[in-house]
Amino acid sequence: MKQHLVLLTIILLAFSIRIFLLSTAPSGALVDEAHFGFIAKSLLETGRDEHGVLFPLIFKGFGDDKLPAMAYFMTPFVKIFGLSIFSIRFPSVLIGVCIVLAIYALLRELRFSKNLSLFGAFVTAISPWTFVLSRFGFESNLALLFFIIGLIFFFRFQTRKSLSAAVWAAVFFGATWYAYIAYRPVTVIFAVLLALLLWRTGEIAKLRKLFLVFFLVLGLSVLPLFLPGAVKSNATRLKQVGIFYDPGLVMQVDENRTFCAMKFSRLICDAAFNKPVVLFTSLLDRWSYMLSPQYLATQGELDQPVLNSAGFGQFFPVAYALLVLGLFAIFVITIQGKGSSLTYSILIGLLVSPIPALLVGQPQRVRLSVLYPFALISIVYGLRYLFTLVQKPIWQRILSTLIVFSLIFYTGLYLTDFWSVHTTKREASYESYLPRLFSYLKQYPIDDENIEIVFKPFFSDPLMFYAFYTDIDPRLYQSLAGLGELESSGFQHTVRLGNMRVENSPDIIALGCDGRARQKQILLVTDRPEQAPELHKEKSSNDVHTYLYVYDATGAITSEQCL
Repeated sequence: MKQHLVLLTIILLAFSIRIFLLSTAPSGALVDEAHFGFIAKSLLETGRDEHGVLFPLIFKGFGDDKLPAMAYFMTPFVKIFGLSIFSIRFPSVLIGVCIVLAIYALLRELRFSKNLSLFGAFVTAISPWTFVLSRFGFESNLALLFFIIGLIFFFRFQTRKSLSAAVWAAVFFGATWYAYIAYRPVTVIFAVLLALLLWRTGEIAKLRKLFLVFFLVLGLSVLPLFLPGAVKSNATRLKQVGIFYDPGLVMQVDENRTFCAMKFSRLICDAAFNKPVVLFTSLLDRWSYMLSPQYLATQGELDQPVLNSAGFGQFFPVAYALLVLGLFAIFVITIQGKGSSLTYSILIGLLVSPIPALLVGQPQRVRLSVLYPFALISIVYGLRYLFTLVQKPIWQRILSTLIVFSLIFYTGLYLTDFWSVHTTKREASYESYLPRLFSYLKQYPIDDENIEIVFKPFFSDPLMFYAFYTDIDPRLYQSLAGLGELESSGFQHTVRLGNMRVENSPDIIALGCDGRARQKQILLVTDRPEQAPELHKEKSSNDVHTYLYVYDATGAITSEQCL
């Protein structure tokens, strides 16, 4: 009863800190969560996505081939609360709370004590990693929940020889394929490698049929993603940002060979500098940084201001110390030949799960979410190992108290910073000025033929943000939206919507002359000051920076300038 009360308290804590100031800290939506929200609204009202495709399995989106789970999961919340920042984030809050509960269930399935399982749930409730994932409408957050539930059944069918658990493990592993791309290779490779290890140790004999059922159901559950209309989505994101398709890689190889050839023979230079070598060194650098205290405990993603609060990593320092201790204990046990399926699973998970994320860039918590359960298990394992080193109950209680108070202290610091300092200082990165901009522009009807609004795209996808913030009728969007040219990266953005259009380098004089010639008022939305009548502007909270201006381009010129 006491443990249940503690677990309930942890769940309420997780919910409270995730929903507090949900719509205002920050007050700007990220483009992907806004996009998912508008897709959900479009599905609700028309049964089609923003491109007019009937209940698609893969959403074309901006050419990034969005997966379906998050969009469909959002629909009831958009139905209940309307299209808003709250409605696109509240589902992720609930997912985050469920992750806390799922972690507790996973740890109990792995035979950790109730107290250690509660500790793991508490760390999950407060860690910056899971907090950020469930504070925004990130699709990887939903994939993480599916994956943890899948792990629960995956371990259950091995320990209890349960056929139903094998089926459910495959179903939830398969569900991750519909939520976030990074989980696809991890689910398969993790299961295959663990099966091979169990085969090597002779433990597979009693589980052979269950593993066959698992792989069969997993294959059937993901089969629709290999149909002609969906198969290309399997590699879209990797082609857009993957290291194998990075032109900078070739440039780096060529540059290094050029300088090398000034001192050594071409044979030596070609052997030292080539794609495999550069790939290996790049991945090794990313891997080492991913496990470093700077990334995991003190700094986080320095190049991702949206994700990272200055001075905080993915876990708080004491949790990172336990992570290191847990990994040390697992390696020692494995080297001594005393490893179990649990230790093998943690090692395989830690080795395999980061690979998809590291192939597309530096460590980043959204892409690395599949790593989280293995890192968390390592933390709990570290605490259990610490208790074996310090066996006196009094010292165990003292250490437990110090650890918990340290986590509470850092949680208070982190949340205070996030809710106030971070989301205010980073309001430009969160584009918190856009709700006010589109509230102002809403006074100009989208079908008014006497007005034209031109956006300089200094922020991503202005017309999608317009659709989201003005809650436009999806049917109207579908009929009016015009796509730009297909970019080499595979992206294709909406550049026209009724009387609005996006222009990369708008010239206010040319716009003004065009407006005079066509007897239209042309408004320009830009981040650059112009010599023109200013209709509106958005400034920072401290009134120091101006983020954008709305100008009357037609009023910026005289008749003589257009001759």
